[in-house]
Amino acid sequence: MTIFTEDGNFLEAALDLNTLARLKAVAARQTLTLTHYGRKSGKPYDVAIWFVVDGDKVYIGTANVNRQWVRNVQRTPRVKLSIGAETFDGTAPTKNPIQPANAGGGDAYVAKVNPAGTALVYSTYLGGSDFDLSSGTAVGRTGKAYAVGLTFSTDFPTMNPIQAAKAGEADTDDVFVTLFNAAGNGIVYSTYLGGSGYDESGGVVLDPVGNESCSGRSDVFHITKSALGLVQLGPSDFFLAVHEQ
Repeated sequence: MTIFTEDGNFLEAALDLNTLARLKAVAARQTLTLTHYGRKSGKPYDVAIWFVVDGDKVYIGTANVNRQWVRNVQRTPRVKLSIGAETFDGTAPTKNPIQPANAGGGDAYVAKVNPAGTALVYSTYLGGSDFDLSSGTAVGRTGKAYAVGLTFSTDFPTMNPIQAAKAGEADTDDVFVTLFNAAGNGIVYSTYLGGSGYDESGGVVLDPVGNESCSGRSDVFHITKSALGLVQLGPSDFFLAVHEQ
């Protein structure tokens, strides 16, 4: 879920009384028009989205992270919200970021919200100079957060990697797996995961002792000696990768 405020900050500054009155006047409406900008063309596009007003903030969101407007906002955080006759400007939020800006092409985005759901603990971009997209997160008992997704970037940020470099050609993607410390101010490890073809993660889960499992599809994947299926049976197969703590 993404939250925008009038002055372009995220949960940082209250609106002035005039703007707050404008916002409350249209709060009963159920949909707004979000103006976003094409990742390559820079052209404006409009989409109708459900929204909720809570105090001086507008909450909008989608369950489908592959929507074009989500990808465009990841690339160009500047947006416009039109609610009835009122128009509000906003930007995608970051707070205490490890990576404060989009590195190019559209980055993944990771955020932690406090238990009350009233403020960000941290939020950050995560990516390189090409297109990067998160497909799932999981949080362990100690508060460390895993993020997985796909990346086309050859300069995706790595730390203590199992696979230090992207394995495929420029037009193929690898999976990424990144572990943030509990405070969200550092990366414990971050690695590529993939082969010479297309690799895409479907999500990440943790077992009771904190081992991380990532699954997805792959055209050509690294097979380990402990794998159950040692032979690829089709153009692309399912993969399961487990990282032990």
